[in-house]
Amino acid sequence: LFAFASETEGFGLCVLEAMAAALPIVAMHCQAFEEFVTPGVTGDLVPQGDVEALTEAIRALLLDPCRGDQYGRAGRAVVVERFAPTAVAHSFEHVYDQVVPPAPRTLPTRNTQE
Repeated sequence: LFAFASETEGFGLCVLEAMAAALPIVAMHCQAFEEFVTPGVTGDLVPQGDVEALTEAIRALLLDPCRGDQYGRAGRAVVVERFAPTAVAHSFEHVYDQVVPPAPRTLPTRNTQE
């Protein structure tokens, strides 16, 4: 299991890396984590600064390895689906298309006077 106890980190890339390795996640709540850590599905989020809640969440997963395996598989699926290179490329393309609309595609004209 991967425990993330930082109270100051805004976005821990190491959490995504742990999910990619199919590890269940226990982390102190951070708004960025809500995007990919679903409590009860891919891991557990505990209130910021609540060391007792963090300890209890870790203990519960250690005592229930089947649930940890389920969290790990679900977390890996999230990473593969949302953060695979092709998914990220499509997300960037979508943002770029909103900022700068794609140029119309036209077929090259052929000089018929040759």
